[in-house]
Amino acid sequence: MRKQEEESIDLAKEHLAKTELCLKEMVNTFNAYLENKGKEAENFALQVDRLESEADNLRREIAKGLFGGAFLPLFRESFLNFVEAVDKIADEAESCCDLIMLESPDVPDDLKLSFKEIVRDSVLSFQPLKEGFGYLLKDFSLILEQVQKVNVKEAEVDQKEEDLTRRIFSSNLELAQKILLKQLVAKICDISDRAEDAADRLEVLAIKGRI
Repeated sequence: MRKQEEESIDLAKEHLAKTELCLKEMVNTFNAYLENKGKEAENFALQVDRLESEADNLRREIAKGLFGGAFLPLFRESFLNFVEAVDKIADEAESCCDLIMLESPDVPDDLKLSFKEIVRDSVLSFQPLKEGFGYLLKDFSLILEQVQKVNVKEAEVDQKEEDLTRRIFSSNLELAQKILLKQLVAKICDISDRAEDAADRLEVLAIKGRI
């Protein structure tokens, strides 16, 4: 493997690590918000903004290296598609935090634990994605194993989204509050959806890496 290609893979790993930190601060933001710690939530949300910007800068740096000739064209395109799919996960984390900090949805006490759990589970879908990339150009079967783990986690989150949405609309809350909470749940679950999208990109990348 050429030095330029090694650098691209190292930068992609750094981008994944930055995205993981962004998700961690997103979880901290939600936990603080749901515990009525407004100032702490605001500070965590600022960290999410910073980390998302840093991830975006890494994405641009990776693209620059790829356009400079790293990898063969067939692999290069799929590599960039994967990085851009991962970057959308960081974007969603920032978007989630923006929603709660700007719109301040009122989450009833009896739903707070469920919100914490769905945030946690949606974010957990990222871990096997990151691990799977570590096997790129090394072990195809282990990549597929991690991709499947992402898909399983995403399906679990989908079910929890449906269950929590049903609880929201069967409650005695005002309709406007129900709609806002439903939007919040959907936004949280976009994290696992984007992780699944990135896992699909990783699978394609792994296949092309065998050609």
